[in-house]
Amino acid sequence: MTANTQEDDRAACLESGMDDFISKPVQLKELHAALNRSLGINPESTDNNTKKPLLASAQINQLRGNGLDDEFKEIISMYIDQTREQLCALEKSVNEKDIASISSKAHQIKGSSANLGAVQISDLCSLLEDNAKVGNLSSSEQLLNEIYGTFDRTKVQLLALLEE
Repeated sequence: MTANTQEDDRAACLESGMDDFISKPVQLKELHAALNRSLGINPESTDNNTKKPLLASAQINQLRGNGLDDEFKEIISMYIDQTREQLCALEKSVNEKDIASISSKAHQIKGSSANLGAVQISDLCSLLEDNAKVGNLSSSEQLLNEIYGTFDRTKVQLLALLEE
């Protein structure tokens, strides 16, 4: 964030290794866009997705409904750990451009996320899976970044549920 607003100031900042550039006075729309970029969210492809909640409260309430706090905590912990591992495997598949593996791994994450109620991750993985099935990998890296960013935000909300 800087008061320097010239285009050459922007270029110098980015060339020096900064991740992004926001000039003062800060405009909320620009800050929001910069934060989305840092989380790997492409607003053009996720406008419909970001209107959905990260978690489907009905599914979360159903999981918690039995009052089995230890089991609920175990489910959340397992989901976070397994999804983190699956995302690493998915990233490897995307880097290798392995269409069958991308489809399979995206399908796995989609299913476990849908079962838990992590609807945004499920939707993004569904899109990645569908694209891979037709051999379209042009947006796979961008989708992977969006999935990672969404997972990070979802994980924060899940961990907050454990604190309640």
